[in-house]
Amino acid sequence: MNKSVLSVLAATILWGCDRQGLEDNTIEALTSDQAATSTDENPAFAATRAALERNGSVNWKTVSLTSTQERWLPTGLQVQAGVPLTIFGFGGIQFDSLRLESRHLVWVRIGEDGDLIQLASDQFTFEPDRSGQLFLTIPPLGMYWESPAGEFPEDFSDMPAYPIAMDFIAVQWSGDPEQNLRRLAQSGDDAFSLALHKLSNPKTLPDGFSYLWFLGQSEVFEQFDDGERSGVHGYADGDYGIIKREVDLPLTADSEIGFDWLYTTLPSHGPETEEQYHDYLSVAVEFENGQDITWLWSRFLAVEEGFRCPLTWWDEHETHVVLQSGTEGLGEWYSHKRNILEDYVAHIGGEVPERIVGVWFIATSLSGTPADAKFANVSLLDSGSALTIFASGE
Repeated sequence: MNKSVLSVLAATILWGCDRQGLEDNTIEALTSDQAATSTDENPAFAATRAALERNGSVNWKTVSLTSTQERWLPTGLQVQAGVPLTIFGFGGIQFDSLRLESRHLVWVRIGEDGDLIQLASDQFTFEPDRSGQLFLTIPPLGMYWESPAGEFPEDFSDMPAYPIAMDFIAVQWSGDPEQNLRRLAQSGDDAFSLALHKLSNPKTLPDGFSYLWFLGQSEVFEQFDDGERSGVHGYADGDYGIIKREVDLPLTADSEIGFDWLYTTLPSHGPETEEQYHDYLSVAVEFENGQDITWLWSRFLAVEEGFRCPLTWWDEHETHVVLQSGTEGLGEWYSHKRNILEDYVAHIGGEVPERIVGVWFIATSLSGTPADAKFANVSLLDSGSALTIFASGE
């Protein structure tokens, strides 16, 4: 298989899996209650569908996905730009102790030439920016998108399939979606209550940040302001995400990054150098050559230890550096400053890039222990000048 189509998504979320499991088709398809097979009807899906059938006043369609080789499936739902749409996902897959929900796997687009959208949650409401038919797909683990257009790679059919049993309901609301969801939630169906809660309590990113398009959206990051500091809060529990702010700065001998962080919990159950324990939170800078350095707090690794990411694809792009170790000091703020060029030379080496092109925050935990940290007062410094990523107290 061409290295260029190895899955960034799969590498990020399947570090605890034996690759042979994919090829032997030993991943288990699950419904939301972890009890049904692909031939059973998911009870949660059936309950939500029944509530919509009784309502009779909204435009909705259902689709079931049972194969990762179906490319883009039409839903039959013609959506209108600017009219709120909610997509409910039901089901997931299980591999040993690792469970992936529908939001981790499904992608949608509007129209045959629309850009990719991944669900941020299993009850995801958004306003489409274009009109057209809604399409869904779940690509095989082992591929990732080469562009936001969602075109499948040439060797797509050669990638191993895996069993899925996932159902989706797409609803385009007539009128205020919050009022519609509140009315439907009175049926006692959890899907409507969860969708209402997420719609009423949106998580807003700091200005200038967005999720990496090829990994998709999630709900692990949100801006915070506690009166003394403002920045970004990362909390992942059975989820993951990377957000980025684009920058364009020269990399010089004086280039530094300064930041404050407060870690509450450390998610990894072992050294992050190993695939099965690669759960963490961090701040990172990206360079024009596609490399990035990420600084983290580790429970198990020594301070100043640097290592390449153990995950497929990322092992050629990402380097980690430990700044704090152990558990002493969790729940307290700490300040750090790093010379970026010195860390690049010491931990990556080779030809030095000329420019810094992004600031990232990373949060991932699929191990069962939440990842929880805040980052504030982040600045890129060079010869007396400073680019403030988000300011304290704002």
